Amino acid sequence: MGIETCPPESEQIVPFVTTWRKKNPRQQHSTLHQSNSPFFCEVDDGYSTRTAQSEVSRHQVGFGKDSIMSKRGKILREPNSGPGLLIVDGQQYPFVLDGLWRSEVPAKVGMAVDVEIDSQGQIRGILAVSESQIAKEQAEVALNAAKEKGAAVASNLVARFGMPALIAEGLIVVAWFFLTAVSVQVPFGGKIEFTFWQVLGMLNANNVLEILERNGHPSAGIYGLIGLACLAGPLLHHFWKDKRAILGGMLPLIFMVIVGLMVRSTINNAIGGSPAGPLAEMQQQAQDEMMKAISIGLGIYLSVLASLYFSGVAAKRFLAARAS
Repeated sequence: MGIETCPPESEQIVPFVTTWRKKNPRQQHSTLHQSNSPFFCEVDDGYSTRTAQSEVSRHQVGFGKDSIMSKRGKILREPNSGPGLLIVDGQQYPFVLDGLWRSEVPAKVGMAVDVEIDSQGQIRGILAVSESQIAKEQAEVALNAAKEKGAAVASNLVARFGMPALIAEGLIVVAWFFLTAVSVQVPFGGKIEFTFWQVLGMLNANNVLEILERNGHPSAGIYGLIGLACLAGPLLHHFWKDKRAILGGMLPLIFMVIVGLMVRSTINNAIGGSPAGPLAEMQQQAQDEMMKAISIGLGIYLSVLASLYFSGVAAKRFLAARAS
């Protein structure tokens, strides 16, 4: 019996898979069938039918070109009187401009370039890298490095202080420095809003009414220093191993209560102190109207909630430490 082979479609053909069928007496002729990819051929000579499947090498068939890698390099010598020279990954390559240089700017010594190199180590193309592109890449590298460093710092903080404590501290910071703590409705002047930190500045100032009229923002002074110390109180036990350091978690709440009492006392003194004498009723009405003009903002509520959390945790830990 005769067996015909598949017509070669590639220089590299892997071994085919063959199947056999019994002879069909009515079929005494040969047929050849071929598809595009992968290739099939079927030969029937009346005695057997063979199906062969072959895969064609990508390099030979047209998936079809050599792989090309682009790498960053630098020009060491200009191609003026002879071939130029560039370096890529520590390896030097001679080059010429014809057919390779793909930029409008001329090649210069020290210029950064993107070099296309094929699998055989031959240069296929050279493209100059602009200074703006280099600056952008350097900025991205710096940003990624900063992100990695920031992630490492954040991870260390979470491991040391715990996520709940850091969140509560962050809420107090935002509430004290950025959110409205109190707002004052002034006649013909609209509403004046103050953060908690600005309220500390009011306490540190000599004339509260003048601050309200001018919407000033004096320095927090000594009250600011005490406030920062109280803000760090919930983290004190991580640095000072004494049992009493646990009670530092109550400092933010205590400080806010004291500041609230001082603000009320300062406002009362600014409008005449305790009502007395024949004008006591009028003075009391003036104080009541002044207090009605003052409203509490979101900053106070948020910081009080976070401070209550710290106080509760501190009380629980302190009692547990005393019992142990």
